[in-house]
Amino acid sequence: MWVWLAGKFEVAVKHLRRWDDVLFPALPVYRNFKPTPGTLLLFTLGVVTFSAIGMLLPANGFIGFDWVHVFSKGAYLPFYPPWAQYVHLLTWPVLVGLTLTAVSVALVWRQASPLAIVLAFLSLPVMWTLFLGQLDGLALLGCIGLPWLAPVALLKPQISVFAFLARKRYLAALVITIAISCLVWGPWPINMLNYRSYYAEGRYLQDISLWPWSIPVGLILLWLSRGDEDMLMLAGSFVTPHVIPYSYIVLVPALGRVRQHSAVLAWLLSWSPLLSNWMGPRCWFLGHLFPAVLWLDLYSQRYHYGHDSDHST
Repeated sequence: MWVWLAGKFEVAVKHLRRWDDVLFPALPVYRNFKPTPGTLLLFTLGVVTFSAIGMLLPANGFIGFDWVHVFSKGAYLPFYPPWAQYVHLLTWPVLVGLTLTAVSVALVWRQASPLAIVLAFLSLPVMWTLFLGQLDGLALLGCIGLPWLAPVALLKPQISVFAFLARKRYLAALVITIAISCLVWGPWPINMLNYRSYYAEGRYLQDISLWPWSIPVGLILLWLSRGDEDMLMLAGSFVTPHVIPYSYIVLVPALGRVRQHSAVLAWLLSWSPLLSNWMGPRCWFLGHLFPAVLWLDLYSQRYHYGHDSDHST
């Protein structure tokens, strides 16, 4: 009897491992997940340097509007994770320092070319995130430190949540984080899904979410993106229920993996939503062209050329 059960268990484990290879394929992509002294030194220098820049860039309400009026006050907004109210402990210069350091480290780990680095820092998502004083740069930092920084990645989960689908241990961290946080704060994810009820003016013009109409295409893109954190977030940007283009800062490091012509095109298109100032509010939806170009380039490298590029060529 015990021998028979052991045999059945062994067969079940083998089947599960086959699904592991399908759902979480091991891809030779862009970074070493083990922290090194060089990485820690880069992180420390980045935080110190960029925080100093943050001290020279005062949050006066015009710059850092969201920081001044919301996050610096420790306000609790029901459409953010409950722990976002503690971000005020960082201070404005440290928020700037961590945001720009996250972009820097993510680009270095992707072996980005000098051109890609320049384009990334001059992209609309990075500039807009800093201008508003938003938390999406911290979400990028959390993605860099997965699975250990899962709560940080979930500070702005609209796009970063799709990074958890890249590895089984990331997905486990997501489940554990949500389970523990719900025990502490209650069913907060439900509040996030009801975010539009908190906007007195209704849906923001800058909210370019295609939900739910994009679900069929989005599911196909997610399936083709298995195992690749960047591709999963790029695909997820089309199906997330709420997204404003500054949240694309978590997608910006993908500029370091695409070919040079795609990086330049994507950078130009990152600014295309601003055409809405002259051509009407529908131009906000041009923001989808930025992740589309990046995803298509990574897709062509992965499936057409049979490899994952470590840096732009």
